[in-house]
Amino acid sequence: MKRLIFSLILALCILGQVVPCHAAVTGSVSLANSRLSLVDGTAFVDFSAAGTLTPYLGWKLKICDSTLPTSKCIVGYIRSAGTGETLGDELLSDPAFDDDAGTWTAQSGWAVAGGKATATASSMTIYQTANVPAVGKCLVVSATCDSSTSGTYKLRYGGKYEQVASGTGTKTRYVTGYGDGDSVGILGASLTASFTDISLKQVLTPSATGATITSTRGGTTYNWASIESGFNYNDSAGYTYTIVPRFVGGGLGMGIIYGF
Repeated sequence: MKRLIFSLILALCILGQVVPCHAAVTGSVSLANSRLSLVDGTAFVDFSAAGTLTPYLGWKLKICDSTLPTSKCIVGYIRSAGTGETLGDELLSDPAFDDDAGTWTAQSGWAVAGGKATATASSMTIYQTANVPAVGKCLVVSATCDSSTSGTYKLRYGGKYEQVASGTGTKTRYVTGYGDGDSVGILGASLTASFTDISLKQVLTPSATGATITSTRGGTTYNWASIESGFNYNDSAGYTYTIVPRFVGGGLGMGIIYGF
């Protein structure tokens, strides 16, 4: 059936009887470069690279994880280009390490005092539980290291960690929330360093390399059309994607050929 549909579409395109056909666009993206917001009202995607999404406004987007034996996928329509990343309110208590309310759990080697979290040869974690309904939200975790003499560290969100970091400066990672009460903090590895702040905020809108998503082409409801049960919100192996035009003739056929 798919072969017949493809043959008909090709013949019509050659004869010039329909809107010119456009081939589907496929690609892959790493987890580090993925920004996925899967909640109703703020649905968007950002692959952190210009030209991957914004040339295809109105096209249908399918993103699949690497789940075996069958990938799980999400589907939506690329609505409009992002105009700049905006963030919500701070979701952590005591992000500046004032420790006024004793909100931080400091494991062996860590201490909180004087507006800093300090690690002394620590391979443990300082953390707190962020009691926010975060499932599906695109979140950004960041921390500023002002002094580091040895070791490495990772930003922690639940059981997910960013790649190893070292040295001073502000380190940032993005994650799609997958549960309430997720712990947020810093995991050391033979770390001797101090940090002046750590932050957790929701990303509300995508950057200029991203795009908003609607459940129908040209729609105004910023939701995904479908999110398959079991889709991996933070797939360490990254994702594959397919972008298909939905024009008369070619778009319909392409959607069938590519399975959506």
